[in-house]
Amino acid sequence: MVPFMKDGAVKSSRGIRRIAWVALACSPLIAGAIWTRSSIHERGAIAAVDEKADDLKSAIAKAKPGDTIVLAAGTYAAPIELPAGVGIKGAGRFATIIDARSAAFGISTSGGSNAEIADLTVMGAKQTNIKIDAARSTHIHGVRSVGGINGIVFSNVKNGRIENTICDENRYGIIVGGGENDVVVNCTLVGNGSIGLSIPGGERPIAFNNVVVDSSTCLYLGDQVVEPKIDYNLYFGQTIGKLPEQTAKNSLNEWRYLSGQDVHSVSYSVEFRNRKIGDYRASNSPGWSLERATTSDWGAVEFAGVKAPAADIDGAARIGAADAGAFEIAFKPSSEPDARFDIESDRGWKSAGVFDRHDRLVFYLFHDLPLAKGTYSFWAPKTNDWGRGIAAGEYELRIVEAELDWRYLGYLGDDGEPSPASRTASVAPGLVAFDRSGHLLMAQGWSEDGVNLRAYAAVDGKLDWFFDGSSDTRGLTVDRDGFVYQARNLEKSIKLTRLDSKTGKLAASKGFPGGEAQASLDPKFEGLAELDGRLFIADRAHNEVKATGVGGSEFVDTFVVDAPSHPAADRVNHLVWLISGDKKVIAINGQGRILVESTPVEFPGALSFHEGSLAIASRKTGKVHVFDASTPTELKPTRTLGRGDGPFGPYLPDRFTFQAKSRFPGSHLDIALGPNGMIAVIDGNRLLVFNDNNKLIW
Repeated sequence: MVPFMKDGAVKSSRGIRRIAWVALACSPLIAGAIWTRSSIHERGAIAAVDEKADDLKSAIAKAKPGDTIVLAAGTYAAPIELPAGVGIKGAGRFATIIDARSAAFGISTSGGSNAEIADLTVMGAKQTNIKIDAARSTHIHGVRSVGGINGIVFSNVKNGRIENTICDENRYGIIVGGGENDVVVNCTLVGNGSIGLSIPGGERPIAFNNVVVDSSTCLYLGDQVVEPKIDYNLYFGQTIGKLPEQTAKNSLNEWRYLSGQDVHSVSYSVEFRNRKIGDYRASNSPGWSLERATTSDWGAVEFAGVKAPAADIDGAARIGAADAGAFEIAFKPSSEPDARFDIESDRGWKSAGVFDRHDRLVFYLFHDLPLAKGTYSFWAPKTNDWGRGIAAGEYELRIVEAELDWRYLGYLGDDGEPSPASRTASVAPGLVAFDRSGHLLMAQGWSEDGVNLRAYAAVDGKLDWFFDGSSDTRGLTVDRDGFVYQARNLEKSIKLTRLDSKTGKLAASKGFPGGEAQASLDPKFEGLAELDGRLFIADRAHNEVKATGVGGSEFVDTFVVDAPSHPAADRVNHLVWLISGDKKVIAINGQGRILVESTPVEFPGALSFHEGSLAIASRKTGKVHVFDASTPTELKPTRTLGRGDGPFGPYLPDRFTFQAKSRFPGSHLDIALGPNGMIAVIDGNRLLVFNDNNKLIW
């Protein structure tokens, strides 16, 4: 606890002041000719070349591994393809510009070792501004990469290092994947729209002392990464971090405890001197300390056995601890601090607040900062946390140092596995079917987990396999041999997928090369069934049922049916059952002839057929009605499932929300009959599985 005085107190008549910002000059981007002069550094000698546009190519052609091409100030046209082991160096990032707006790549190289890329700007590549592939010990520093699809890409690089570098206004800032022992340190990544820093794979990557702000996702860490070391960074974006098959984490605490990284990292908004010309020196303070920028002192001099650069991108030496980002920043406040306080431990997180003599909170200074051990100055604000002025008097600063931890369990209210997202419970079940391998198949449309189909053990709901996808599923069926067919809508057609129900892998056949096929059909159809080697879809919008040839994926036959939906195959009688016009149930043969027309329930909403039994869900009764359909023209009731008193009231497994009421059409609905009398029901956002005694199994 640190007592201090406010205006009018016994020991002080000094007012509480805010920072007076200090304007610093910055260099403009130098525009030059497309070509001015280049030289080539050959084993210590610098040989000048002619001032012609082709001379850079000539210099590149002459270069040998270990050489560095030196560019004078000016603007140079891309692409620049460097031989293996050859580097390139400019006269400074504001002086030497590589214009890649008409090229796929700005600077690229493959193979070699110990090459240096330094002191220049690469801008506007249609793919990647700087791409390094399969090289060793490549060193990038003093560089700005701006306005490309990818800023800098390390692909299968070993012992590479990117430091004191700016990546701004790209789609992806820095990507490091597939290599070993690569380091990203003291870089400033700003406004990279999709991901600031992406590490999709590789062994032992290290990233520290970086500023990553104004990206949709600041950091992506792939599941192929081995032993990553990521810490002492500053993040501020729409989301902080993302792991595969997990929703992106909005807060640093969420990200820290889920990933195990960034124990000493912080999340702060950063304002910059002049983004338009690439001056990314921080211009704002954290408020409580007017001698610090928001980027000041959050870095480490050494992390995971790797040392940070001794100076910043402009050659300025460190002031105290290392700053985050490419710039070392310190402010000179126009007033003395109101008080000072001590932090006693390097470990854990610190919070501070100011209280009056009546033990009431006046304002907070900060929350959960990884402040290092030492003495700190602070300046009090003019108003409290409620926007009211702070009266003169005596106040007390209270500091909490804590090392609390969290254990990540999973999604609240999710009865699937905690992670990855593909193994959690689905948020939007769509269609359901039983296969012959003991699975209950559940298909869904777009969701953040990127999964279109899950296969659960029918008896207990344990997830066996899943199939990726993010399109809306319009049809799901299992054929006579146990293969699964899924139909997903594209913009103006449908994609048919054939899967092995035991493994969830694509299963090729005559009509499905590679296990997939595309059909030019209206993607808004309602249901898919397989009968005698043919696929049938219900095209409700066009009053048609369409069918393929045997074993094929081309829909060659069309049958007229009034508003058909929910087709189901009857292999006992070789019929396809459908709902027609939401009013009646019909059955057609393989030639499209209607052989059965019945109204066994009012307002049928879904149906399913299994080994002589036909199940129909009625939106009128709010129940699933099961019939013996051994003789299709004489449906005999055998069982009903559901209370029939929905859709409103307390949630109960058999109080179905698909039941329609006045001004309520009922929720989303699908059903499936399975072995041993099992019935699966998709009821709104619920997937429910019942046994033959109507008891909920899972």
